[in-house]
Amino acid sequence: MTGDDALVRRAARGVAVQAAGLVTLAMVLLVALVAQGPFIALLMLGVVLVVQQVEAHGLQPFLLGRAVAVHPLAVILSIATGAAVAGIAGALFVVPLVAVGNTMITSVAGRGRSDPGRQLAAEHAPLSPSRPGATVSEHPDDTSQAQPAPEPSAV
Repeated sequence: MTGDDALVRRAARGVAVQAAGLVTLAMVLLVALVAQGPFIALLMLGVVLVVQQVEAHGLQPFLLGRAVAVHPLAVILSIATGAAVAGIAGALFVVPLVAVGNTMITSVAGRGRSDPGRQLAAEHAPLSPSRPGATVSEHPDDTSQAQPAPEPSAV
């Protein structure tokens, strides 16, 4: 199986999920129409559309923005711009590109969080302060040798 086959199968699964949702909505609306009348059926359709719009335009950008550390408005604007410039592919790939650009700019500008590479190196270093048996200088540029920690006294 090639990469193209896998991509086509994933797309087909996505279309199948959307079609199943549409069929389910149609069945629910048909039952509401028969059991309660057209007003309730239209009311249900309105509620479903409102919930879908709130999820798509409010909740999804918020959650996606938190996941990639980009403001939700930037997510919405970047998706709109990506779709206008490059169509569906632009809408799919623009948020990760914006997240990478945001990380690069904040890293170069020296703002934001501390360097995650230095933090990971300190956590996983064999002589890190969090590991028993060794102490390390707090200064990140200190290249002096770490001194062993004193042995705990037996009580």
